[in-house]
Amino acid sequence: FQMGPDFVPIAGAEAWQRSNPPILPLAVVGAAMALFDRAGTANLRARGDLLTAWLLQWLDALPAGSVEVWTPRDPAQRGSMLTVRVPNRAAELVEFLAARGAVVDLRRPDIVRMTPAPLYTSWADVAALGRLLQQFFAGAPASGQA
Repeated sequence: FQMGPDFVPIAGAEAWQRSNPPILPLAVVGAAMALFDRAGTANLRARGDLLTAWLLQWLDALPAGSVEVWTPRDPAQRGSMLTVRVPNRAAELVEFLAARGAVVDLRRPDIVRMTPAPLYTSWADVAALGRLLQQFFAGAPASGQA
């Protein structure tokens, strides 16, 4: 932690490993950031608000007491991620969804986070997740992929 006024670089490729992120993964990050720039922040925000509002409709249509939406409902007070409390069944729900191709985030003991990412989540993806949620809480076996 004692740094002098002069920088003395390490010779060879080892210097890249210690002082900078690897160059090839940075190229991938650069390409991804270009996609975000092309889509535009305002467009992504608007699409995220719409997708999230639709996911909220699916959650609101579930049987009473199935889930508690903890995220603010006002789009100005949240992003695209919804935090949902699933009393006594969160881990079971996450396993059910994962087995059918839906990716959500479990925060033990009973919190599930769902995010319709606006850059690549489709309306069909949200509908598929909604149908899987209905199947899980109705106790019916799932028949499709998310």
